[in-house]
Amino acid sequence: MHTLNGRDSYDPNSFHQTMRNLHFRNAKSFTPDLFSMACVEQFINRQMDSYGYLFAQVFESYVLAEIAELENVEITQLTNLEIGDSSAIQILRSAVANHDVISPMEAVNFAAALISISRFDLADLLLQSASRKPTMNRDQFEISMLHFVIENRRGNNDKMRHFLLEMRKQIEVGNLPLERQIDAASLAVVWHMKLGILKDTDFKWFSSLGTTLATTNKIESGALSSWYRAVAMIPAAKGDKVATRETMLAARRAADITMKIRPRAYEAHFLKTYHESSIKEHMFVTGDYQAAIREGESLLSLDPVWSISFGEVAEVHRHFGDFSTAATYFEEGACCGPPYVGHHIYSAATCHEAAGELNRALELYVRLLGMSPNNKAVIISGAKLARKIRHESFELFSRALDQIRPYLDNRHLMHLAD
Repeated sequence: MHTLNGRDSYDPNSFHQTMRNLHFRNAKSFTPDLFSMACVEQFINRQMDSYGYLFAQVFESYVLAEIAELENVEITQLTNLEIGDSSAIQILRSAVANHDVISPMEAVNFAAALISISRFDLADLLLQSASRKPTMNRDQFEISMLHFVIENRRGNNDKMRHFLLEMRKQIEVGNLPLERQIDAASLAVVWHMKLGILKDTDFKWFSSLGTTLATTNKIESGALSSWYRAVAMIPAAKGDKVATRETMLAARRAADITMKIRPRAYEAHFLKTYHESSIKEHMFVTGDYQAAIREGESLLSLDPVWSISFGEVAEVHRHFGDFSTAATYFEEGACCGPPYVGHHIYSAATCHEAAGELNRALELYVRLLGMSPNNKAVIISGAKLARKIRHESFELFSRALDQIRPYLDNRHLMHLAD
């Protein structure tokens, strides 16, 4: 059972086990989430003599820090595959150790498996090794695609731009599958809309490529769903509700087709990401609270044990000002276990505080202090609230504050003084 009480009562959920071992045990105590099922299923069914290794979602490496904290191990033991006793981890260790002798295709596929569990440095090692060997343009395209994903998770905009342009170069050489071309176009549109990383001419090239390919009736429905979700960001940024909804509905239709053809955990992510994107659409484009909630309920029905889904619904309630309900959903997300246990508890605490539920907020700050005794945000928020309501825990937060005071900057001190 997952609780908010810390490590003593913690039973690793399927995400925890998958990030640690690329495997999870079958247990009556939990239902596996879609991400974990897709990850494990893909590795079991891998075909190392052809391209096409799939990953449903990629998490920043700091999720491993949460796993390490819950297990009370060093983070490097996880990132370097020093612990983990599954056959999958043993196979990945062997691939890393033999990176100089495996083929570029094998290196790319093993790198994709490592990326799926956020082992970016080891994946980078395999890709660098593959780049030094004789390769075809398909090899270079796939290497650039995975490099892009790694640099995206590292937050390196310049390198993201570089690898998008490398993908463009290989597309222009020719002989690449249409789905891979539209995948690159989808990435370019999404991340340019979010970060503005491309020149206008390059953005127009990728968006034109995707638009042309989408009208050929030759694109696999999963790739088409991803494209429509990506390109829906363009009218959304202009506040065009009608065009945004029409494009999102095209993404939904393509996702439904994909699920009918291959009803696996991986394909379910096209529908899942449709609901996630629709939530954002109704929060920031249409302003429709009830529509956002309906999408959130669909999301929870699709993946009822996924902590992030509860967090998504909580964000809807917080955005529209129902802080008490938001806090409840954040707490439910925390009870699901990782990813983002600490984030969900902290968000629940801040929402309880905004709702005037101060004792519950303080209780959660105290729990967080036990989990992360050096977390500046937790210490400052807890100290301010305990001081405000004259609670005895102020002494606890004061001692923690004394420990971190030398590391606080003026911004932290001003926040504490507010």
